[in-house]
Amino acid sequence: MTGRLAVVVTALAAAIAYAPALPGAAAATCPTGMHPVTVAGRAGVKFCGPASATVHLGSRTIRFSNGLCRRAAGAFTVNIGTFVPGLRSGKPTSFGITTHTARAGKQLNAAVGFAYGNRGYAVAEQVVVLATGLTGGTFSGRVLGTTTRVTGSFEC
Repeated sequence: MTGRLAVVVTALAAAIAYAPALPGAAAATCPTGMHPVTVAGRAGVKFCGPASATVHLGSRTIRFSNGLCRRAAGAFTVNIGTFVPGLRSGKPTSFGITTHTARAGKQLNAAVGFAYGNRGYAVAEQVVVLATGLTGGTFSGRVLGTTTRVTGSFEC
C-alpha cells in the first residue's frame, strides 16, 4: 500500500468511527454496521449495509456492494468492504470516499481510494459530486502516479 493510500484508508476509517449511519432501503448480507476483523494479523474494519459503488478503471468495471454511508464531524463518507491499514499483500476488496462537507454538490479535496485484485488505488485530481439528500453521487479522477482515468458512482 502506498503511503498516500494508507493515509486515505486511515482517514476514511477514522472519519466514520462514531457517526450514525444514514438511512438506506436495502437489506445487507451481514448485519449493518462496522465490524472489527483481523486479516494477516492486522486489525481492520468490515463495513456492512446498503451502500454500493461502481468504478470504471480504464476499460475495467468493478462493482462494490454491502457498505455504509455516514455523516461524521461535518464530513460525509462511504465505505464498502474491509479496510486493513498497512496490509501489503492479501488486500481485501474495499472502496471509500471521504468529503470535507456533508452537503450536496461538488466536493473539493475529497479522498477517494479502493482496493481490488490485491492492489490499492488512490485517486488523484478527484472530483466528487454528492446527490441531494446524500443518497449517492459520482466521482472521477486518475490513479495516483499514472494517467489511468477513474470514474464511477455510488448509492447509499
